[in-house]
Amino acid sequence: MSVLSLRRWFVAAAAAAAAVAILGTATAPGSSLSAAPAALVCEWTTADRQNTGHYHAANAYDSQNNAIYYFGGVDQSGDASSFLGALDTTDPDITKASMATKRPSGLPQIYGAAGFFRVDGTDADKSAAYFVGGSKNGQLDEGEGENSVYRYTPASNVVDILTVSGNLPDVLHGAVAYDPDNNQAVFYGGTSQCSAVNEPDSNQCAGANQLAQTRVLKFDDMGGATWTQVQAGSRPGSVYGHSMVYDSANKQMLLFGGTTDGGRANGDVYALALAPAIGTWTRIAQGGPRARFFHSAAYDSNQNWMIISGGIASGLHTNRENTFDDTWALDMTDPAMPTWVDLDTSPLGVKDRVGASMAFAANAMSAVVHGGRSKFQAGGNRPTGNSDGLICVDLPDTPTPPPATARPTAGPRPTGGAGGDPWVPPAAEPASCPQLQGRVPDAAVAAALANPPQDYMLCNPNVPIGPDNLYRDKLSLQDGNKPYHPIFNRLQWKCGCQ
Repeated sequence: MSVLSLRRWFVAAAAAAAAVAILGTATAPGSSLSAAPAALVCEWTTADRQNTGHYHAANAYDSQNNAIYYFGGVDQSGDASSFLGALDTTDPDITKASMATKRPSGLPQIYGAAGFFRVDGTDADKSAAYFVGGSKNGQLDEGEGENSVYRYTPASNVVDILTVSGNLPDVLHGAVAYDPDNNQAVFYGGTSQCSAVNEPDSNQCAGANQLAQTRVLKFDDMGGATWTQVQAGSRPGSVYGHSMVYDSANKQMLLFGGTTDGGRANGDVYALALAPAIGTWTRIAQGGPRARFFHSAAYDSNQNWMIISGGIASGLHTNRENTFDDTWALDMTDPAMPTWVDLDTSPLGVKDRVGASMAFAANAMSAVVHGGRSKFQAGGNRPTGNSDGLICVDLPDTPTPPPATARPTAGPRPTGGAGGDPWVPPAAEPASCPQLQGRVPDAAVAAALANPPQDYMLCNPNVPIGPDNLYRDKLSLQDGNKPYHPIFNRLQWKCGCQ
């Protein structure tokens, strides 16, 4: 059964017993955006766990092989990494994704690159992941950018450097996304030098003016590629640590966030039209999530959402670093009125994810965030190797609550008492079990309690109701030993809370 079918089944078969939590929408004060009704409940769930982690890695989603490739990063020892990982998302159940480490020759030690995947329309074996820029000198306190384009070809498990015409300045912490309709990648922003451990100063971690230009890497039918600078304006400014995704529904690039100096963040969204030709950057949305940089982002083509999570508001590489663990979506269903939606995945959100990478695994219809570090600490940071998938489930309309006198009808009622008076079972007493506290969103518990089953199942449905066989009227988890999940470990009515 596909994930989509599973979601539909979950709504139809478990609406009365499952968690029901309507997403909140939000816009910042002064925003002109309208709040759109939401019909999904979203939660992060474990996709894969690795003992070693990294941050500032690039990633690229391979739609041919249903895999996400990760390139470089800063590892748990504080060194630039030669990591190349492939997260297999072939199974539609994202919880079954698994990471494999690739070990082709020629891997550099690098961090701060930006990645995309290109499907070769003439030869599938030539389809490849491309990683642009980064810092590979191995000295994290220097962080000097470079302008190479590394290519990883999965069919041959080979890493090489693409021969490119034209010019790209030395760069790290820029952003790139691929436009399949025009066989081109769009690159914007970045900085020329930024330490991965030191507090920014006048010589480091400043957005570079020469990078506040829109550049296109155009591929030709012969396998060649050329950098060209296009006159798309520079409205996003000299930013780095921002994100850029390809909005396939509206044929445009979406750029969010970033910083010019590492001290404070930007929170605007800009769009760049790609058809019939590349236009100019236009600011399309304000408000919503707080400004940030070094966050992660991906485009959900199923919902027409740009999803963002985590990041930093200010104080890069200081003990004043202000980080986020929230998750938001920019709904682009109506491109004339983009709407920010707070996915409100707490308390099960992905926490402390600075410099993480995110991609949308289309086969599993799930955004997947990988890696990242915790809030900055002098003397070392805590990178993670975890991968987590965002599962969103369609919700039904809220049903009418049943009457308070509802009774189960299973089996004949036993008789007893003086004179053979009939025994009348007590009314069901729906209640949530104490162990749900802090493990399941309050809204999910409240919604389930407000909409209990019309007829409670008996503890033992194979025997008649009686004093020792009453109702499953206590709300608990399907498996109390596992974390809550709206699909794979949902709320369930049970006979007790043990």
